[in-house]
Amino acid sequence: MMKPLAIAITTFSLIACVDQAPNDELGNDSSTHIPSDGKPSDNNGSNQGDVNHPDIEKDVISLTPEMMKKTAFYFSDTLPSATELENMDAASYANRVDTLLTNQGFSDRIVEIFEDKLMSDKYLAANGRDGAINLLNNRDYPNRKWYDKEFEDQNTIRNCVRDLTNDALADASIELIRHIVETSQPFSEILTADYMMVNYYSAKALDAQVIGNSDFTQLETPVCIQTNSGEVVNSIAFDPTDFRPARIEHAQQRFSEPVAHAGILSDVVFLNRYPTTDTNRNRHRARILMDYFLDFDILSIDKDRTADPNDSVNAIPTLENPDCTICHNMLDPIASVFRNRNATGRIIPVELNRGDNAWNLDDILEPGFLGRKAPEETKESYALLPWLAQQVVNDVRFPRAMVKTLYKGLYGFLPDQYLVSAEDYSEYEALIEEAKNAFISNNMDIRAAAKVMVEHELWANAQKTDQAYTNLKRRLVTPEILNKKLELLTGSRWDDLDTKSREIMFGGVDSDSVTERLTDPNGIYSKMQNRMAVEMACKTVAGDLALPSALRKLFPYVEIDTSPIDAEGNFDMTALQAIKQNVQYLHQHLLNEKLALTDQELLYTYQLFMDTQRNGLERLANRDDYEPRPLTSLHSACSIPSNHPALADMIGNNAQATELRSVRYSSRCLGVDNGSLRIQECSGDSEQTWITQNDKVVWGADTDMCMTTESLSNGGDLYLAECEEGNYLQNWKIQGAQLRNGNFAADVSGNNQSNVHTWTTHGGTNQMWSVDGTDLRSDINQDEQYIVRSWMAVITYLLSDALFIYE
Repeated sequence: MMKPLAIAITTFSLIACVDQAPNDELGNDSSTHIPSDGKPSDNNGSNQGDVNHPDIEKDVISLTPEMMKKTAFYFSDTLPSATELENMDAASYANRVDTLLTNQGFSDRIVEIFEDKLMSDKYLAANGRDGAINLLNNRDYPNRKWYDKEFEDQNTIRNCVRDLTNDALADASIELIRHIVETSQPFSEILTADYMMVNYYSAKALDAQVIGNSDFTQLETPVCIQTNSGEVVNSIAFDPTDFRPARIEHAQQRFSEPVAHAGILSDVVFLNRYPTTDTNRNRHRARILMDYFLDFDILSIDKDRTADPNDSVNAIPTLENPDCTICHNMLDPIASVFRNRNATGRIIPVELNRGDNAWNLDDILEPGFLGRKAPEETKESYALLPWLAQQVVNDVRFPRAMVKTLYKGLYGFLPDQYLVSAEDYSEYEALIEEAKNAFISNNMDIRAAAKVMVEHELWANAQKTDQAYTNLKRRLVTPEILNKKLELLTGSRWDDLDTKSREIMFGGVDSDSVTERLTDPNGIYSKMQNRMAVEMACKTVAGDLALPSALRKLFPYVEIDTSPIDAEGNFDMTALQAIKQNVQYLHQHLLNEKLALTDQELLYTYQLFMDTQRNGLERLANRDDYEPRPLTSLHSACSIPSNHPALADMIGNNAQATELRSVRYSSRCLGVDNGSLRIQECSGDSEQTWITQNDKVVWGADTDMCMTTESLSNGGDLYLAECEEGNYLQNWKIQGAQLRNGNFAADVSGNNQSNVHTWTTHGGTNQMWSVDGTDLRSDINQDEQYIVRSWMAVITYLLSDALFIYE
């Protein structure tokens, strides 16, 4: 890692520039001091994210823990404990992989991988309202905007339902892929499925016939609501993630037969993403099909494609000129298979030969596939696409195409045989072949291919230095994986990566204007990483220290009072050892660096903690010497939030009625006044007691009565009502030290300190409750010994390292 002489954290005015100091004062051996250039010798041989471990040759380090962590980032919502990772062998890793590949995390990842190929997200509502809906012709699908009539004059719910409908149409192909993976169907069904996927919203737009006629799932909490003066007047609760197989059977304007579905190939979104023109004649669609599903780029054929305008010998060059036919004899029969689909994907009988599907049938080859002509009955029944799909999946190249797409999605790149060594390329080809054979022998199960890939040593971040594939660089993590990695390692996601514009800055795509992911960081990416490191350190350090040590992700060896200096001003050797151990743990946990306590890499980070704490205490002791003056406690953005899980015991999730005191007004309790909730001087009476469990706040004086609200809006009154199952206005949960219903909390306000009502959560003490009125956050947030901010500096430093953004 690059080791700077100083680290600056200006965001939130956390820490000023800190000069590195020699280690002599800590009693460390002089051989571990920092070189004058501020850079250590590169003992680990880091390059483009690689972590080479020479001592692997001595069987000191196993690659399995690193492989397990990476697999968790890709397919899981949980991470094995440090002890589990340390003791994990190849057999136990293989068992964990088998489990992960059957979970939703795997299907989510496969969907993301194939979305990078299909680019259907271009039509999501986030990229343009009605993007997918408007691909449907209203003469074929008269109910495509069904919500306009059903929610007339109710703009809020109508707009919400419109977006859900649009996104369901845009996601039809990737939801088909999800369905095939989760139901363990042969992966070839992505093309051969004689159905499409719809949810409640898209089924209504398409007038689709759901196979089995089962009812769509409805959620307890509405998905879209319409309010009037704070009161809910209409709502809809159908689960937008509940997709079912369906078929289009109704007559369309120019086509009266049921649609002959062919998986992705017949999806209107796919056909629009790769459109045709009067002159292109579906050749673009044919090229994409060959590239995506047969691993063959027809443009790679080394031929001059410049048409000769003076070609007087060949009336139709694509049929007669050898320079053209070498490609068109393969391409054009496939293009002709799409001839019943016009530029926007509508089904138009080609014999009409007019309007938006007019073309001359005499200047292009008949429908077929690599020398095989399509049967006449498929032309007459308009079943050309299902026939083509079957030809493609029966081709020996289809499994290789799917495995290579999987490889690129997991490893981030496809090696160019002209840019890597012959040994490296041979190793890559061997892995592809092994995964392909597993895919075929397991009835085209994509899990079997994935298992081969994630159990290969190439999957590990570390590599043996004498292996052939040391030149195959690690991938730059995608924004989606980076956020999963942050969540599993630090306990929190980075909010910026949930924003599409920020995601693109971190190498993501929007499937529209940006369609290629970064393979190496650019200047913007580096700046974004620095910002991410600062904000994530601010967001996670205090909260992690608030948890019991067994539940912490970052600080299992130290506490908020683990200070290098004791009360008498002397070094506390026990504390110093604990700090070193935690630094050692962080290097392993965040960067996969297994370092000895005397390693120079570790001592740099350790010294950063020491210098930051000393510098911070000096600044606090002389606050008037600085402008702006240093904060005496954590910035509010870095303090423990009021919904932190460690604070839940402040309220007391209990079976016995207890008082609920306001943290801001510790002598006042939540009580009842003529059925309305008020803040009153604590009296100890049962009328001021509550039972908080099962997503209800039950009145201690009458357990049939529950806390409810007239509306989930700012200023909504809180009162007592008879407890009702399924009433979301009574769905009050303990989240940290708050009583919350969705994004609203029970809030104390008013000059007389008596009113309590619903208000958008903001984390102030007037929204916090306790059985005794105390705020357990205060010790950490005060940070009197500058311990929390010193650890923030360490976390910022490690998250800024290049090793963190490579896998």
